[in-house]
Amino acid sequence: MKTPLFFPFRYDLAIEFVSLTLARHGRQRRIDEIAVLAYLCDRVAIARMNRPIIGGHYVATLDGPMISEVYDMLDADTIEFRVPYADLERPFAKQDLSVKLLCDPDRQDLSEEQFAVVTDVGDSFANMAKHELENWCAENCPEYGDLTVSEFTLIRLDRVVAILGKTNREIAEITRKANELSPLPFLV
Repeated sequence: MKTPLFFPFRYDLAIEFVSLTLARHGRQRRIDEIAVLAYLCDRVAIARMNRPIIGGHYVATLDGPMISEVYDMLDADTIEFRVPYADLERPFAKQDLSVKLLCDPDRQDLSEEQFAVVTDVGDSFANMAKHELENWCAENCPEYGDLTVSEFTLIRLDRVVAILGKTNREIAEITRKANELSPLPFLV
C-alpha cells in the first residue's frame, strides 16, 4: 500500500475556518495568507490530535506552505469548484486577491478541540505580516523545503507527520486513517 499524500478535503470545515479567522483577525485578508494559516492549522492539529482539521493537498509555494484546495476555494471565479458543496453557504466573498467576511459566522461543524486549534493558530500567526509569516514557515517548517527549483512542490503527509516527531506507530496509524478516508488511489 502506498503512503497517502493527503486526508480528504473538508470543505465545510474549511469554510468555518476561513469565516472564524476573518471574524477574529481582520474581516478582509489575502487569499494566500488564509491558505497558509489553514496549513498551519492542520499542522498543529496533526501534532495535537493525530489528524488534520481541513485536509487536502499540502503544497509549498513561494508564499509559504498552504492547502491547495483552500486557495482554490477562495480564488474560484467559477461555480465548478463549489458545485458539490452548493448547499453550504459561504459567509465571505472574493475581492481581488483577498476575501472579505460578509456576515458573522456561525460555529457549526468544528469540535471544541478543533476550535481550540483554530483559535490558537489565529492568535499565534494571524497578526503577522505576510513576510513574517513566510519567514516563520521557512524557519520552523522543515517540510516546506527549498523552492529554488520550483514555485510549487507537493508536501507529503508522511513527511509532515515525521517532522512533527510522531512515533513510527503514530505515523502508521495516521497514514492508515488517511488511506481509509481517501477517495482516490495514490499514483505515487
